[in-house]
Amino acid sequence: QWSGIPLATLLQKLSIKAEASGVLVSGFDEYSLKPHSSIPGASWVFKFAEIEKYGAFLATHMNGEALPRDHGFPLRLVVPRWFSCVDIKWVNEIVLVGEGVAATTQMLEFAGRVNQQGTPGLARDFDPALIDQAALPVRIEKWGVGDQLLYRVVGVMWGGERPTDKLMIRFSRNEEPVPVNMSYEQETNDTWTLWSHAWKPVKMGFYD
Repeated sequence: QWSGIPLATLLQKLSIKAEASGVLVSGFDEYSLKPHSSIPGASWVFKFAEIEKYGAFLATHMNGEALPRDHGFPLRLVVPRWFSCVDIKWVNEIVLVGEGVAATTQMLEFAGRVNQQGTPGLARDFDPALIDQAALPVRIEKWGVGDQLLYRVVGVMWGGERPTDKLMIRFSRNEEPVPVNMSYEQETNDTWTLWSHAWKPVKMGFYD
């Protein structure tokens, strides 16, 4: 559970010149040892409309307490529905930028990993780093119901642009998918949604 201030609210307190089209948010990312798989630099450029639409905010607290050090104390960015690589930790700089600002090293690394259409040199040419809607089972419980065994699959759903109540599961490639039970109606894609499914195998064996 996050708490903080919307980035849009902070920007409203500024006198923004007409040539500014977006915001560069940067965070501390300097270490004595060279990382094995990541390019140094933690910064991302957001269009004003993206900040407003997706509710980007500067988090100061998590679960009712000040941010832990490893979660970006004292300040980190959180952008709901975007990949967490844009959730800049240890924010140390916020800069208003214009149309011609170059893409950051972090944006270029992201583009290379997700195979975005080319590797844009300018930040303005980047698509939002949105997470497609996805679902994943995270827990399987084995229940004894009377003299029978029943399996309860519990999962999470996240991402996407619109809520859904149409989620299905199947346990073998030659079986038809069946609806899962949504624990409650999904009202927003900004957070995780739980789902579950009670399953009774027709026979013992491996299921994929």
